[in-house]
Amino acid sequence: MKPIVALLLSLVAGYIALSQEILWYRIISYGTGGAPSAFAYLLACFLTGLAIGSLCAERVSKSQRLPAPVVLGSLFLASAILGYFTLPATARVFQLGQTTGTAYAYFSVALVGFPGGLLFPLLCHFGIRAGGEVGVSLSRLYLFNVLGCILGPLFTTFVLMDLYPLPTIVLMVTAVALVAAAVTVFTLPAPARSRVGFLAAVAGTAAVVAVSHHDQYQFLLERLHFKEEFTAAKPYRIVVETRSGTVSVGGPNGDDTIFGGGVYDGAFNLDPAANVNGIERAYMVPAIHPAPKRVLVIGLASGSWAQVLAEHPAIERLDAVEINPGYLEVIRRYPEHAPLLDNPRVHIHIDDGRRWLVRNPDERFDFIVMNTTFNWRSHSTNLLSQEFFELCKRHLTPGGAVLVNTTGAPEVKYTLAQVFPHVVTVRNSAAGSDTPFNRTEAEKEQALRAFTHHGQPVFPPDNAKREKALQTMVHMPLPDEGDALRARGDLRLITDDNMATEYKAGLHLYDPARSWGSLWGRLE
Repeated sequence: MKPIVALLLSLVAGYIALSQEILWYRIISYGTGGAPSAFAYLLACFLTGLAIGSLCAERVSKSQRLPAPVVLGSLFLASAILGYFTLPATARVFQLGQTTGTAYAYFSVALVGFPGGLLFPLLCHFGIRAGGEVGVSLSRLYLFNVLGCILGPLFTTFVLMDLYPLPTIVLMVTAVALVAAAVTVFTLPAPARSRVGFLAAVAGTAAVVAVSHHDQYQFLLERLHFKEEFTAAKPYRIVVETRSGTVSVGGPNGDDTIFGGGVYDGAFNLDPAANVNGIERAYMVPAIHPAPKRVLVIGLASGSWAQVLAEHPAIERLDAVEINPGYLEVIRRYPEHAPLLDNPRVHIHIDDGRRWLVRNPDERFDFIVMNTTFNWRSHSTNLLSQEFFELCKRHLTPGGAVLVNTTGAPEVKYTLAQVFPHVVTVRNSAAGSDTPFNRTEAEKEQALRAFTHHGQPVFPPDNAKREKALQTMVHMPLPDEGDALRARGDLRLITDDNMATEYKAGLHLYDPARSWGSLWGRLE
């Protein structure tokens, strides 16, 4: 085998392996709703597959049944077949239940890693000439393999995932593996019969992939997400995929329900009387703070909360930080929410919320609002820890407040109380401040009646449902729980180090297989 061919095949093998690992992580993370353990288990299974493949390399290298080009080409072909067909199969197994689907997914990851474990040792065996500079040749092969592994995350994640949906990227990676298989047999010396037969197998595989692609990958994300509840009659209405994640709207739970990474993320609703997305909590911001002139919203999702707040006359400027630009594309498709993106008082920053605060140490806000994701999801600690609340506190003006969605975890309120002396509960959210929340009911009502939408009052006197919603918010009890929370000894402080809500047993209130409606009932 010519050295240059071995080097290029080593690079391609590294690229395919890491790209498949990245694609599998997105699949498993989506199916498990962003479980914090997903990456660790995936990496363990993938490395196990690589290790088993490496153990088998010695026996394969000593076999004389097939010529070296056919052996290497077969491994690239196996990588293409396994990488392509196990993904949709896993989605279908998830329909049997999350536990079964997750177990099958991790087994598939190990299976997909197996050919890659064989490829590199065999490339070294067939590509290094006996008696030559073995050390130098091995180091070069290893270098190119590592470069391919680097190229996988860089190109597949940062380029392809911002340009194409997941099924298309899978198709591209599969095509790379098939081309590598054909090139291996075509460029290396092999018997004519073996070469023709192998190229026919590659062409046949490519034909099967091309013909079956639509059926294989149709409803891939819906199957992973809804599992037993999946029905082809109610697919997603909108899907936007970026390297930051997948935003989807619709499905069996409602046409205007929005999901982020396969988990409930709210709904498109501005009506406080409907309140299907708990929007009344956004209306409560100017009701519990006397002058919220500058407001920071971390996490846009449907944009409903930000749109409500942006139309209150007391708010002079609203900054919103959203890590996934896909949400903006979805918001623009909803006429009632789209004006948010062009509102001169609204400034949207595509960034991680915590990173943005660190990068802008001089910014100060009267109110910081975080209607973020479930407390048990991967990386949720970044927005729920004591260190993060202290960071928020440094960005507040005197008398400023923070509102955070606890998603049912009392540890969140307990942690908030360690940073802010005054804490109140606003439905399933909690607000913290250095100043007591002691506005009178008359002051709350005045602030609520100032809300408008498209220039019209949100709470007109002749609208009985809206008036009832207003009175519910006005009379919402807001006792100060700060001292009582700090006195509790049964709750654990959330820190960046312990990631308490992500890993503590008993806090996982959400089963991604269940509808968001049943979940909302539990959190209420």
